Amino acid sequence: MRKLLGLRQNAMWMMFGNTYYAVCQWLVLIVIARFGGPSEVGEFALALSLITPVMMFFNLGMRTILASDVAHEHGISNYVLFRVATAALGFLVCIAIAATYGGQTFWIIAAVGASKTVETLTDLCYGFNQRGMRLDRISKSLMMRGTLSTIALAIVYNQTSSLYLALLCYTASWISVLLIFDRHAINEKLKFDRVQFNADLKLFLRNGVPLGIAALMVNLSPNIPRYVLQHDAGNAELGLFSGMAYFITVGTVIITAVGQSLVPILARFYSEGNYRAYYRYLILALIFAFGTGALGVVATLLIGEPVLKLFYGTEFARHADLFPLFAVAATVAYIGNILGFAISSAKIFVGQALAFTVSVLVSLIASHMLIPHYGTAGAAYTLILTSVSNSVVPTILLALSVSRNSRKASLPR
Repeated sequence: MRKLLGLRQNAMWMMFGNTYYAVCQWLVLIVIARFGGPSEVGEFALALSLITPVMMFFNLGMRTILASDVAHEHGISNYVLFRVATAALGFLVCIAIAATYGGQTFWIIAAVGASKTVETLTDLCYGFNQRGMRLDRISKSLMMRGTLSTIALAIVYNQTSSLYLALLCYTASWISVLLIFDRHAINEKLKFDRVQFNADLKLFLRNGVPLGIAALMVNLSPNIPRYVLQHDAGNAELGLFSGMAYFITVGTVIITAVGQSLVPILARFYSEGNYRAYYRYLILALIFAFGTGALGVVATLLIGEPVLKLFYGTEFARHADLFPLFAVAATVAYIGNILGFAISSAKIFVGQALAFTVSVLVSLIASHMLIPHYGTAGAAYTLILTSVSNSVVPTILLALSVSRNSRKASLPR
């Protein structure tokens, strides 16, 4: 039997692994900027903004469903078969999206779609490790994927000047990690039972479709400003925006690590009816999320301009006045992320899909009202409004849950 790790150990492993991986992804942007320039950074950012929401939908929240399946209600084989099928469907949609673009953009979008398809299969393995409280294996995988993919992309891009070929090698490195390391998370022989699969399929769809829609909406809402900005100002402006916004990812990585570590623990507390412990852990996580965001706001105010100049150059430093706006948006988003993990751990699935639709509408309306008039600043303001929306709705859902469960807890046993 594999040794289980505690919350602190898992959180530390995930913080380190995700931070390391985020740095590697940031280095990818730097490599593209150095070898290709802002326009190719914008092209790569456009591909990510188009493909990520699609693949997040086709993930159908399976990692969360798997991690919260502490009673092992569904067979491992059924998880695997369902994920392979949804990943294939997602890739086909990515190709259809790429087909609406011509030339190099088609190939870049297709290559990013391939990499995200591999990532969905890897994510299933992460779900098994997360349920088994072995987030150290996820962290090790992230470090391997980050290192190999960054090196592969840098070498190929430098030698060929082809972003498409570089992204294919980037994807190949992820496949190698999946086959050599990640697949060992599935430590049972796969046996497919058609009757059992049909039964599990209904539950996967019932719980997964709302989560998939919620993930689609959550990922679509912050990307709508990118679509509008790229349409109005072009790839170069989008590249500048994306490069500056990526600094906020470091905080997101930390918050996500805490949230992923909490999911199986909160799910167990909730299923056992130990609501006092459930909310105690949740409140501590929310305080941590707010503190992390507040530090980011202070940092952008004090050293934002020299940091931008150091890493990206003078052109980015000219937009340093926007940096605190991204930090404010991130602070609210961190709180919303924690609330989202808490709601998922309590299996409040259906309400999320409808709720996050509101954030897409907010992003859509704000983007078309603000970006044409204020450009990149308008996109930053849109991110703030979207983050507020993504936090308010989970708060309402959780407040209703708190009220209901408090009444249950007060009843005599």
